[in-house]
Amino acid sequence: QRIQADAVRRGTLAGSTMLGYGVVLLGIVAFWASVALSPAVRHGLDHGLGLVTTGLGAWLIALAGYIQNRVSRQAEAV
Repeated sequence: QRIQADAVRRGTLAGSTMLGYGVVLLGIVAFWASVALSPAVRHGLDHGLGLVTTGLGAWLIALAGYIQNRVSRQAEAV
């Protein structure tokens, strides 16, 4: 029974880690997609608003990293 509980815990941890990596990757892809596909973002970059765009992207990626960390900690606590 303990071996089965450990296997469930390891599975939960692995799943939550993969989910966290997916969230981080999605944040990075969404940032670059907004830069590549949005005319408004490209116009802003042309007029010196690149720091705002980069800052927003970095904030979103940091938020995704925080979520990934939190999910991993919760899975380890199980």
